[in-house]
Amino acid sequence: MQKRIFIIGMPGVGKTTLGKQLATELQLPFVDLDSYIEETQGQTIAEIFKEGGENAFRNIEAHALRSYSRLNTSFIMACGGGTPYYNSNIDYMNQHGLTVYYTKPIEIIISQLENDTIERPLLTNTKSANLLETLNKTLNKREPYYLKANIISDNFQSIYKAINSIELQAG
Repeated sequence: MQKRIFIIGMPGVGKTTLGKQLATELQLPFVDLDSYIEETQGQTIAEIFKEGGENAFRNIEAHALRSYSRLNTSFIMACGGGTPYYNSNIDYMNQHGLTVYYTKPIEIIISQLENDTIERPLLTNTKSANLLETLNKTLNKREPYYLKANIISDNFQSIYKAINSIELQAG
């Protein structure tokens, strides 16, 4: 049975952590889209942004999303925060798998980002004082795309139960 599960949501919400947990529970391979891009491009996300800008990165991202999905029929993928917003990616993910919008309050995301060591190109020049404003603007822009997801939740257990319920209905 094919099972492609795409986890979407804001930067720093914990998509990778959730994805790894789901992959273990559902016994599926896990892939982080940003890591896959870095591996296939031989550059970090920050280097891609610096060299070609956001548009170049978004085109690479859309290609990587589609090529990985064509090559693999079952997996859990943690997508970048902007992935659903660009290049009709949310429509692609919904047509080729199950989408999960993992959400948390902005204040929790900020506390997670402050302890995060991952370099995030779109937040690099954002001062801590402006982080709340920046994230709220980003969420307002992206949330209509996030809300197209098949499952929307803020905790592992309800997402896991929803996936199992959908599997039973499809079964």
